[in-house]
Amino acid sequence: MLQPHPLYTFFAERLSLTPHKNWSGIGFRSVIPRYANARDMISGVGAFRGGGRWNPPGIHAVYASLEPGLSVNEAMRVVFSDRGFNVEDIRPRLVAGLRCRLNAVIDLSTDSVVPPWLALGELLSNDWNTANANGSESCSQAFGRAVSEISEALLVPSARRGGVNLIIYPKSLRPDSLLEIEGQEELLP
Repeated sequence: MLQPHPLYTFFAERLSLTPHKNWSGIGFRSVIPRYANARDMISGVGAFRGGGRWNPPGIHAVYASLEPGLSVNEAMRVVFSDRGFNVEDIRPRLVAGLRCRLNAVIDLSTDSVVPPWLALGELLSNDWNTANANGSESCSQAFGRAVSEISEALLVPSARRGGVNLIIYPKSLRPDSLLEIEGQEELLP
């Protein structure tokens, strides 16, 4: 278990006062064949196990992008930069569309919607891997944990390149929300 970040309570209090929005559309996910099945692709189990920028280990999160190419860039950057793999470690990937109808989204996708109390640039550059290796939850993970407790998802600029990512917290989905894989019948069970 990671040591919780001290800003978590601040984030939770501020986010409880932040307006949520509805969002519908397609998010794109890039996964290795092992997780290219109807169950794992939208469960958030990989992020639950290993954590990510917007969730500490122990919280289910589905990382998607609003562009198919960005989903691949994000996934490959994690493989090469964050995990230290080499070109020889390239494995096949599947890109799939996720149809979403979300009712409680925190939108930070443009500067005009970022609240003045939030230093988004710091969260985007936060070295969550090092914080986790040192036994601590990162600042961005504390923010994501707070989002997961009051909302269903987060729209946020990519930390890698231009574009927008969608982080969905599947355990937080409202009863009338929707998260499904486009063409799911073509995947293995």
